[in-house]
Amino acid sequence: MVLRMWATEQIIHKFWAGCRMYGTARPDSDWDLRGVCLMPPEALLGLMKFDQVLKQDDKEDTCIYGLTKFFVLSLDANPNILDILCAPPETWLVQTPAWCKIYGERHLFLSQKLRHTFSGYAVSQLKRLQRHYQWLTHPPDHKPALEEFGGRLESDEKGGQTKVFPHLDARNRYEQAAKHWKQYQTWIRERNPARAELERKYGYDTKHASHLVRLMLQVERGLQEGDYNPQLLGDMLETVVGVLDGKWGYGQLIAWAEKADARIRSMDSVLPHRPARKEAEAVLMSLNRQSL
Repeated sequence: MVLRMWATEQIIHKFWAGCRMYGTARPDSDWDLRGVCLMPPEALLGLMKFDQVLKQDDKEDTCIYGLTKFFVLSLDANPNILDILCAPPETWLVQTPAWCKIYGERHLFLSQKLRHTFSGYAVSQLKRLQRHYQWLTHPPDHKPALEEFGGRLESDEKGGQTKVFPHLDARNRYEQAAKHWKQYQTWIRERNPARAELERKYGYDTKHASHLVRLMLQVERGLQEGDYNPQLLGDMLETVVGVLDGKWGYGQLIAWAEKADARIRSMDSVLPHRPARKEAEAVLMSLNRQSL
């Protein structure tokens, strides 16, 4: 079986994801196509493993998820997958009865787990921004040497060499510094030219920052309303676009993110603490039986 052909023929949902759906697309923005397809019989009854089909080229990035994998990730409150689940009907490129059923039952997947998954993604963006800002303003100027941390090389019985330190704290500090140096060198070597220009112009990567702010605004709205709509509208869209355009200073961004993270972690929500796994599984089994 050609899985790419199967995914195309058995697709039940497809839409333009990412910035095209959020409303933040620019003329040079990527085209990200996401969708869901029914499971092949061989994956349901046989030995085949089928999670997703990927296709990337210069024009677009396509990912079509198998129905089972899609359900698993949705129940785990994966932010990218909840975008697929909850994208409003006006964004759909393919509409089928199967997808309408899933969309109508989307509340089964939504829970307060998104408090942790969305904020986790956002905090990872925050840490990346802080690390890059440190490299931009205070770049390391040399590779750490053992001697700086009281270490030395000693030969062992097999003719090799072992790093020896006076105490564990010295070893840990050396290993952390060495890791930091390696990460910095990788960043310099693989740095995206477009992102580098943003950092040169604004002092930080405004694209990473806009993802951070978007995620925090989305999860806060979801927790308050008990639903999730990935589209950015009104003040939310204006805020994220403002960050993308570099209208926030670095200090303002960090202060906002820290307050938003604390607020998200402590706020009450009308969402249940856990998703309705059994009910969602019943929907999945019903669709899989129909596809067979």
